[in-house]
Amino acid sequence: MNQISKKQTKESTGTPNTTHIDIINESSVLDDSTVKQYTIDLQTQLDRDYAPFWGFTARLHFIPKDQNADPSHWWQAVFDTTDQPGALGYHTITDQGQPIGYTFAKTDLAYGEEPSTTLSHELLEMMGDPDINKIITVELADTHKTRQYMYENCDAVESLSYKIGDTLVSDFVTPQWFITSSPKGTQFDYLNKTSNPFQLLQGGYIGYNDGDGWKQVFAQLPTTDKMALLKPDTPVMEGGVAKSLMRTYITHSEEEYFEYRKLPHQYSRRMKRMTPRHQWLKSTAHTKKAPRNHR
Repeated sequence: MNQISKKQTKESTGTPNTTHIDIINESSVLDDSTVKQYTIDLQTQLDRDYAPFWGFTARLHFIPKDQNADPSHWWQAVFDTTDQPGALGYHTITDQGQPIGYTFAKTDLAYGEEPSTTLSHELLEMMGDPDINKIITVELADTHKTRQYMYENCDAVESLSYKIGDTLVSDFVTPQWFITSSPKGTQFDYLNKTSNPFQLLQGGYIGYNDGDGWKQVFAQLPTTDKMALLKPDTPVMEGGVAKSLMRTYITHSEEEYFEYRKLPHQYSRRMKRMTPRHQWLKSTAHTKKAPRNHR
């Protein structure tokens, strides 16, 4: 495939603000026809489902195994085996500042997951936070201290998916999910399974930072002694715990009530943002088609 510059791409489309994303197949367990169909159905998800809530879409381009990707485009690459412990997929940026995402199809299948769901998850999160630098700050109800949350739009509903044609794609939250003052009746995720801002469904999670590094908040059943609500205007009951079973609660793995079975399995889709940005090892996949020599 001929390499074209970003300027040429914009002029040829006539839409300077169009984001172009290459969906690159480098997997031995998925053939080109399968990933091509993923690309078609993900385009439908972006245009039909995602854009009405988030206000923007992108143009997807399928890149088969024998062709090179466009270095001026954002990339979503499908490989076999994960290179990040605990991740079915993740998104990051290259040394040139271009967003890039990875889906690990062989690892997905080994853990009973659909690669298309991981690809959808990473695509939507890359759309929402391409530079991985957006955060939301909220005030905690019990301490009135502020807390930062990652601006990831699929993690909270990670266990939910739906079909477009025969392709399974990820549920996602809407921008209102990140706004604590959103009124009742607001649609907080595409499948309309959450009913409050910052609500995590079973298997869902979100990264947070209290000023001492990034940790995780997981969906958890409530106890009466060690839970803290996020939503400031939620009515509190005895022990400071709301009666609603599936709100967002603060949990830590070393505490007694931690229930591992409620968490995503160790290979969650998102690479955890535990490392300070200045220590990131950026992807160098920018001159060739997403090289991964160890796969």
